[in-house]
Amino acid sequence: ITPLLDSCAGNPIIIQVKVNPLPIVTIEDAVICIDKDGNVIRNHVFSTGLNTAYYDFEWFYEGSLVSNASTLTANQPGTYAIKVTNTTTNCVSILDSALVTATIPATSIEIIQTELFSEIASVEVIVSGGNGVYQYQLEGGSIQNNNVFTNLESGTYIVYVTDESNCTSLSKSFTIINYPKFFTPNNDGINDFWTIAGLPTDFNAQITIFDRYGKLI
Repeated sequence: ITPLLDSCAGNPIIIQVKVNPLPIVTIEDAVICIDKDGNVIRNHVFSTGLNTAYYDFEWFYEGSLVSNASTLTANQPGTYAIKVTNTTTNCVSILDSALVTATIPATSIEIIQTELFSEIASVEVIVSGGNGVYQYQLEGGSIQNNNVFTNLESGTYIVYVTDESNCTSLSKSFTIINYPKFFTPNNDGINDFWTIAGLPTDFNAQITIFDRYGKLI
């Protein structure tokens, strides 16, 4: 810095200016799980990952200061924000915010077999009691957003239902059964026997046969 008075220049002086960076802090949007009565099933813990020895913390909920701890537990939906101060430099971060939404988990699953006793069976999974975006999976299969499974062969299946927020975790078993529409018991090795396919081994099944006139055979 050179001081001036009219046209007279003084002796230059040197001043050292140290520029400290602002602290960087970020938090991300999150989801909490609540039941239908509003009770929290699973909350969310915000954490900055910053060392408490060098930083002070200010947590805000809907604009009001709620905590000075290093972490904050979110147990209700709304907007949360964080501001940190470097205790060495006294530099304050830019306020960063995140939105917390609430998901109600589903409570039950209903299986509707839309094509009972058909060669190409399909089922529809009906979920009740929640408000999440659901995902469906048959045991050993891939996860899908569609709640209908088609081209199912005879057998017993387990369907799993979750949601994108991981609040819902339900499962239910169901059985697809089928039978041949005809058989030819002429001992030629082709269609000689009539059986119901897909019945569980412990299923107590009874077959009743009638003739074309409704007479019990």
